[in-house]
Amino acid sequence: MNLPVANRTGYSLGIGSAVVCGILRVIQTVNFAPIGAFTIYSGARIQGTRSFLIPLLLMLVTDAVLGLTRYGWQTWTLVTPFIYFAFVVNILMGRLLRDTESPLAIIGATAAGSIQFFVTSNLGVWLTSGMYSLDLIGLVDCFVKAIPFHRLTFLSDILFTCSLFLAHHFLAAREAEPAQQPETRPV
Repeated sequence: MNLPVANRTGYSLGIGSAVVCGILRVIQTVNFAPIGAFTIYSGARIQGTRSFLIPLLLMLVTDAVLGLTRYGWQTWTLVTPFIYFAFVVNILMGRLLRDTESPLAIIGATAAGSIQFFVTSNLGVWLTSGMYSLDLIGLVDCFVKAIPFHRLTFLSDILFTCSLFLAHHFLAAREAEPAQQPETRPV
């Protein structure tokens, strides 16, 4: 594969991060997982359709593992399409970061992605779960009850996104450095 340095780094770090994200998603229990961060990173640093395929495949595989091991098939609910849609939106938001290394832009996109995930996923819960009345009072109740869960999600999104983008920056810079030739002295 003859990709430019930044693309090779993005793809390599993306695959490695997908494995780590998958493991952390399966073992985590408190909404502190890197998947939201990975979707932002993927949109920003993984080229082409892979930026969508890798995170969505990660979700499918980990949902299946969680379905078989922890939750039964309750992992797949009517809310699931809302969650996948929110991650696709995150990938698209990550695409806005393709040409920047600005920490402010990266943190801003991550915060916006985390908030849109909160809104989209809880809108799905409100519409499909039957736990809330389908009126304004039920919607507000759903969102208010979800806030404690989102605090750790938001923190993990910021922490893991910064980690991924920093790792990418340093790996790409290291890979771009010309190989140092040993110094030769004339005889």
